[in-house]
Amino acid sequence: MGIRMLATTAHSPRLDARDAFITHLSPLRSSKRNKPLNETPQVTASLLGATKLSINWGRRFHGTWTASLFSFGMMSLAPCLVISFWIAMEWFDGSLLDMTSSFLSRDKLDFVVLYYPRFNLPVFAAYVTWFLFQAGLYTYLPGPVGTGQLTPAGHQLQ
Repeated sequence: MGIRMLATTAHSPRLDARDAFITHLSPLRSSKRNKPLNETPQVTASLLGATKLSINWGRRFHGTWTASLFSFGMMSLAPCLVISFWIAMEWFDGSLLDMTSSFLSRDKLDFVVLYYPRFNLPVFAAYVTWFLFQAGLYTYLPGPVGTGQLTPAGHQLQ
C-alpha cells in the first residue's frame, strides 16, 4: 500500500513543483556550477532605465583613484593623529581636552612651534627605512594568485 500511495502522489502538481524547487537548489544538478569560471554575470537593475551592472568576483587587479586617495589619506593622517596624541601625553599630561582647548585658544603657528616634535635626522631615517621596507614587502612578498572554492553563486574566487 505504501508503494501504491507513492505512485499516486508522485504525479501530483504539488509534488512536482516541490521536486523542481529541490532540484534547483541541489548543487549537483544546478546549472550555475556548469558556467565557465571566467564568465562575468550580468545583473539587470529594474530602477531608472534598466542599466546592466557587472559584478566582479575575486581580487581587483587595478585599483581606482578614489581608493588610492583614500589609502593616501589614511597613511598621511595617521602620523598627524599620533603626533597629536604625543603632544597631549608629553605636554598636557594626557588630556586631549586641554590640548584641544590650547590649540583653539592660541595662534595655530604658535601652537606648532611650541609643542610640535623637533626634527631628528636619525629618527627620520629610521621611519623612511621602515616605510621602504614595508613597500618592498608589499611588492615582492605576495606569491602567485591562487583560486578558492566556488561561491554559492557558482563563481570561483581568485
